[in-house]
Amino acid sequence: MELGNIIDGNSRGEYSLNNSEAFRRELIRLFDTYAPGQDNSYGERFENETFFVFPYYWGECTCGWEQHDNGHERINSTEHSNTCYQEDYWKLHEKVNAMYYKKPRDQVREYERKEIIKLYQKHNLEIIGDDPFTGCGVRCSCDYEERINAVLEEYSKEFGHNGHKPECLLLKDNFFYKPTGFAIQWYKYPLRDAYMNQNISLQEFRTIIDNCIKSIGGETISDIKP
Repeated sequence: MELGNIIDGNSRGEYSLNNSEAFRRELIRLFDTYAPGQDNSYGERFENETFFVFPYYWGECTCGWEQHDNGHERINSTEHSNTCYQEDYWKLHEKVNAMYYKKPRDQVREYERKEIIKLYQKHNLEIIGDDPFTGCGVRCSCDYEERINAVLEEYSKEFGHNGHKPECLLLKDNFFYKPTGFAIQWYKYPLRDAYMNQNISLQEFRTIIDNCIKSIGGETISDIKP
């Protein structure tokens, strides 16, 4: 995960947790063991030698990344050059939007298609695939990306290529199993939009939860007699 992605949004893990409801039931079983009588909608904070649970963190960055360079001012203020394709494209975009009030949509769309092709020719850009509209709003013919990457490289000297420092609470795992390093992160409540760092099965996760419950002296499902 590169710095550019961190600035705009933070995905939370490598593997999407698709069977989240079944996994959530296993987590609630653990929550109810170490925090009986609690609501446990978000999970209570807990840690021992085997695992920890850290509920979704609602606070601010604790490592200084979000305040770095006055909130990444150099990135946010970087613009395309005035000779870039982007300048011509957005002038065309404004003109086309005004035309929709005066002419049929099909005519305007055909005019826009032809003009975009002209802009590609002017700025030595190739059509992507067979459709000139593909990527037309984000194409670039200047050194914008190189300038952005140069700033990101400076940022990375202090914060690494992942943006926030590892100790930042915004990056802290919500569930972590110490023997194997298995971790889950979720959004707001378990296990909404959840990701895990190891692609394990539900049965493997049940075994992990059983081991966590045993580590706090609780009874697992296999311990309970019929």
